[in-house]
Amino acid sequence: MKKLMITIVGSSGFVGSHIKKELSRIGCQIKEINSGDIAPCNQNLGVIFYCAGKTANFRDNPIQTIDSTVSLLGKIIDTCSFEHIVFFSSVRLYEKKTI
Repeated sequence: MKKLMITIVGSSGFVGSHIKKELSRIGCQIKEINSGDIAPCNQNLGVIFYCAGKTANFRDNPIQTIDSTVSLLGKIIDTCSFEHIVFFSSVRLYEKKTI
């Protein structure tokens, strides 16, 4: 039986590492893309779990925040072959505003 091909973008982060652990446990074939990596677009990436994001100092580094959460995703969509993208984010939590 062919293993399901999974690419995890941000597999070293909190969300991505947990997804990687569980998908590895059930026998998926996993490819990882982390900070600074170039997406290997010469092959089908399968199902992409996009978990990348900058969480520290996002106000001081807005360009890095956009690069990690938006720009890389755009490059992957524009240049890579894949079956599906599942987007996860734990970048922001907002408190309920009181009126």
